[in-house]
Amino acid sequence: HTFGGNQLFKQCAHPPITPEERENTPWLRPGSAPHRALYEVVFNKTLLKDLAHLTDFKHTGALEVFHNMLLKYAPKRQHFPFLSMRGRLQLAVLDHNDNVLREQAKTQQGDLRWAVRCPKRTSEWVARKLYKEKNYTFRQILMEEVATRKESGQWQCGQRVLPDPDLPANIAPVDRGDRDAVINAYQTRFRAS
Repeated sequence: HTFGGNQLFKQCAHPPITPEERENTPWLRPGSAPHRALYEVVFNKTLLKDLAHLTDFKHTGALEVFHNMLLKYAPKRQHFPFLSMRGRLQLAVLDHNDNVLREQAKTQQGDLRWAVRCPKRTSEWVARKLYKEKNYTFRQILMEEVATRKESGQWQCGQRVLPDPDLPANIAPVDRGDRDAVINAYQTRFRAS
């Protein structure tokens, strides 16, 4: 098992375990000290109450970083046709995957680089890691692939490679009905002047 998001324990220390070993290995002997210790933790009433609150908890930092970076490729203020949007999402995924596990940058002397900031929300100084420069080699690989396909003569500039998807004109779950009836049903909580 590997745990890319962890800072200290990034993978299990044991060698790979086969399914047969997993089923047939007596991991804990009943009544042994480790078994009793595990039993006390697993059936601790206070811990079980706390776990009920923690089971649905997930850190969303990495997802928020991806969504923020996605705006570089697909700004919310612009409309994109379906195929263009799909291409932009795919570029964002390639960019994210190439740069998600960047290491912390170091000075020429080998010291870790940090930035010190004072956020308005907390008004307390905090340290933030500075990471190595982003890797954009995926762009070069894509451009080389485009040039190779162009030179092959199989594809021409402007040629549609992917068909337009068959998307519904409206994704509303019910039909709109009569436009005038919808307008007449409009109510506001503000008084007319």
